[in-house]
Order: sequence, then structure tokens, then C-alpha cells
Amino acid sequence: MDYARFMILVYIIVAIAIVHALFFLYPVYRDEALDIYSWRPWTEKNYVLFKKAIGNNKAVKVRLLTNWFVWPFICLFTIVMPIVFLFKLPSILKEYDGEITYSQDGKTLLKVAENCRRVKIKKGVEVVGEGAFDSTRVRHIYLPNTIRIFEPNALLRAHYLESINLPVSLVKIDAYAFHFCGSFDKGLKKLILPKHLHTLGEGAFYGCNNMEQLTIRGDFVWKQSWMDNNPFYYTEKLSIIKNSNPNFMVKNGMLMSADGKILFRCINNDKKIILNDGVETIAQGAFCGRDRMEKVIFPNSLRKICKDAFRGCRNIDNIDLPEGLLSIGVESFSFCWNLKTMTLPASLKFIAYSAFEHSDHLKNIIYPIGKEEEFKKMIKDGMYDLPF
Repeated sequence: MDYARFMILVYIIVAIAIVHALFFLYPVYRDEALDIYSWRPWTEKNYVLFKKAIGNNKAVKVRLLTNWFVWPFICLFTIVMPIVFLFKLPSILKEYDGEITYSQDGKTLLKVAENCRRVKIKKGVEVVGEGAFDSTRVRHIYLPNTIRIFEPNALLRAHYLESINLPVSLVKIDAYAFHFCGSFDKGLKKLILPKHLHTLGEGAFYGCNNMEQLTIRGDFVWKQSWMDNNPFYYTEKLSIIKNSNPNFMVKNGMLMSADGKILFRCINNDKKIILNDGVETIAQGAFCGRDRMEKVIFPNSLRKICKDAFRGCRNIDNIDLPEGLLSIGVESFSFCWNLKTMTLPASLKFIAYSAFEHSDHLKNIIYPIGKEEEFKKMIKDGMYDLPF
């Protein structure tokens, strides 16, 4: 039971107490309500008199309904609920406040108990420590305006998280801070990055697959390490990105670097997607989970496809890679179950192991003329599973 439900029950009990206090002010209602407990089987004569007394009088019917149904429930509820709360109240309060461990100086949140549901961090805390919420069942987190840093894996596997406020004081979200966060139940559907955020670490939102809307603010810049540790990887339900960070842009449903050379995440859910001219690198998992996508048109500027870029794009059946492409990363086209045909450019120099893992229908491969044997070797390597 969460805190909101607990408060609702408190209000109900207070309301019942007020109603019963009125019994003492108007004894006639009390007496009528108590009469129901002197139940005796009715004779046919009593039933006839009862029907005659009621007639078509609406007020009498309402009074009878109140006495025979409402008051018994209220009285029973009033007796039972205090007994229930005697046993449940300690655990309810524990769910709200939780068992929270802070550093000796009170500036770092070190650990939150696994059974916490709703956590309010005390004012003065500046750092959410590494693994502080790891594998907890927390659903709601309230942060003070003194929080400055999320350390690596701060909310790792906080699968049940539904809401968190990122205060304006926050300047750094470290690597994998929200790793697989909010991936169960209702999930973390909306996140707004604060306007003074200066650092966003690798894989920061990796696995937040219930997140539907992301607002990007701050002035953090992308790093080369993002190419294979994309902060926005495996956010399959992400459908709205609002951006005011000058180092990025959102165009045609795609989050890219400000110069348009790196594609970080595609949220365009069309069946046919045309990549913008000037895109040189497709970062890790940029198209992961785009199930509706059936065809991609690549620009001639493309040079590198990073790992997991098209992982799980189940409806693509034909890939025509552009001349100028140099490398295809690990598991780039893995689990593309319907992929049957691929055209390889002569410029291609490297295909990583397991690039086409579990893309078992890929049989029709068009090789550059004169390089068939060389490319067959690369494709063979790309079909192998990784050795772990």
C-alpha cells in the first residue's frame, strides 16, 4: 500500500468519526441505525404492514436503504479498520520513509532499503551514491534542490520507478545512472533533464524501455565513447524528444549531434525512413526496437554503423548499404529476422563478429564485383555468435 492510499483511508476514517459524532447530536438517527441490529424474522403480517407503511414515499425508502445497508457497512468498517492499522501502520510508514543510509557528513545518499516504495531525500544531500537505489522497489523519489551528482549506477535496476524530479541543482548524471530504471509495471514514462546539467555519462538511460517522453536541457556535450555506449540506447518506447541543448538537434524524428553527423536515436515510427544527408555515424542502438520500420535509405555520407544499431528491427527485409561505408559493428543487424537481402559497398573494410547474429534469413548477399571471396569471409565472421 502506498502513501496516497494510506492517506485516503485516514480521511475515510475521519469522515466516519464525524458521522458517528452526529449520532449524539441527533439521537433519532442513532436509534434508527441501531434498530437494524435487533433483526428478527418477519411474519407475513409484518411484511404487509411494512409495504403499507412505505407506499410510494421516496424519503422513507431512502431512509430504509440507509439504515439497512449503509450504516451496517460504516459501523463494521469503523470497527475493523483500526485493528488492521494497528498491524499495518508500521509497515506503511516504513514504505514511505524507508530505511535510508547517509554518509557521516550527510552530503551523500549511500543506500536505500529494498522495500522502500516512496523516498524523500533530506535537504542538504548533494550526491546520490553509486548503487544507492540498486534493485530497490522504489516507485517515487523526491529530491531536494541540493542534489548535484548522480554517481554511476545510482538507480541501477530500480525497475519499478514511476516518477523522479531532477532538481535544477543537478549538474552531473554519471555512466549508467538510470540503467534499466523504470522498466516494470507503469514505468518511468517522462523525464525532464535540468537546465544546468553539464555532464551526461555513457549509457545513462540504457534500458529505460518504458520512457515515452524525454526533455533534453543543459549544455552537456557528447563524447566519442557514446558511439558504443549510447545514453539513449534501448529506449524502445521513446516517442517524444524535446531539445533545448545547443549541442544536439532533433530533426525528422531523430536525435543528432548539432552538426548532423552523428545519429543517436531515431524515434520516427514510419515504415520507410530516410536518413538525413550528412549523417556519418549511427550510434549504438539508434534504431533498436523500431518494429514498424521496413526500409531505410542511407546517405552517401555514412561511414560507420556502431554496435546494436539495428538490433531487433524485425520487419526490415532489404538493406542497401551506401558506397563510402567503412565498418559494421558488433550485432548491428542481429535479430533482424526478416532480413533476406543485403547489398555491400566496395568501400567496406570491416564487419564485426555476430553483426548478423540470429538474422538467419539473410541468404541473398550482393557482393562488390571482384571482391567476392574477401567479402564472403567478412560475412562469415559476421554470422558467428560471440564467444560468450
